[in-house]
Amino acid sequence: MLYPNKINKCILFIIVIFIFNNCGFEPLYVVKDGINLSVLESQIEIKNINGRTGQILRNSLLEKLGSDAHKNKTISLDIVLNKSIVPLAFRRDKTVTRFNVIIDAEYTLKNLENGKVMTSGTSSSIASYSVVSSEFANLSAAKDAEERAVLDLSKNITRLIGFYLINLQDSN
Repeated sequence: MLYPNKINKCILFIIVIFIFNNCGFEPLYVVKDGINLSVLESQIEIKNINGRTGQILRNSLLEKLGSDAHKNKTISLDIVLNKSIVPLAFRRDKTVTRFNVIIDAEYTLKNLENGKVMTSGTSSSIASYSVVSSEFANLSAAKDAEERAVLDLSKNITRLIGFYLINLQDSN
C-alpha cells in the first residue's frame, strides 16, 4: 500500500522529469545532429602558458579537451595568466592570517586556417589559504590554493569553449 508521503514523492518526481524534458536542457557532450563536442575540442592546439601555474593549467586543459597530439589542429587556444595574492584576514597586531589567491586568465581562440579570432574572453578563479606558524605549512597551503584555483579555471575555460563551439555549430 502506498502512503500519502510516497505518492507525493512520486508525483513530485514525475513533475521534475516533465519540467527537465521541456525546459530545453541538453547535456553538453551528447552527440546531436552529428555534432560531437569531444571531436571539436580535440582539434584545439593549446599554446604553452608561462610559469608553473601555466604548465598546470595547460596540462589540465589537455586532459579535459582530449587534445590528441597526432591530429591536425584547426583551432589555437592562447592563454595569458595574471596571478595576485591578496591579504584577506588580519589579527589585531595587523599580521595576515588568510590570503586569497586570484588567478585571471585571458584566453583567445583562433582559427588556424585563416588566423581570425573566433572568440576571446576572461575567466577568474579564487582560492584561499590560512597562515599558520609553520613556514613549510604556509608554502604548502599557498601552493595547494594556487593549484585549486588553476583547476577551477581549467573547468571554467573548458566550459566556455564548449558552449562557444556548440553554439557555433548550431548556427552553421
